[in-house]
Amino acid sequence: MVAFALPGVLHMADPNKKVEKRDDGITYYNKSRAVDEPLIATFSNDRKWIVASFTRTTGNVWSNPELTCQHVDPQVPLPGQQKATMEVKMLVLRGSLDEAHRRMLEQRNSLK
Repeated sequence: MVAFALPGVLHMADPNKKVEKRDDGITYYNKSRAVDEPLIATFSNDRKWIVASFTRTTGNVWSNPELTCQHVDPQVPLPGQQKATMEVKMLVLRGSLDEAHRRMLEQRNSLK
């Protein structure tokens, strides 16, 4: 099981349940697989603009099209009693997915 927090709720995602329509009216689509790149992107309706989020290393990406949100969950080893800094970068640009991907490749190693 994978747990993630929603406002006022702790949701346990069932990896065997690929589509889940919940009482809050939101449909959850669960896929358990590794991502190719630490990037998630959304196009504008006219497909001229793109918003892309990325981190240096990402264990999980997910979005909710009904709320137009996107998440890139960074993973960093953290021994007990230690601190870690992680950064998320969001690009808003007029262009293509290839352009967002190119910029992510150029910039991601500069992130913490």
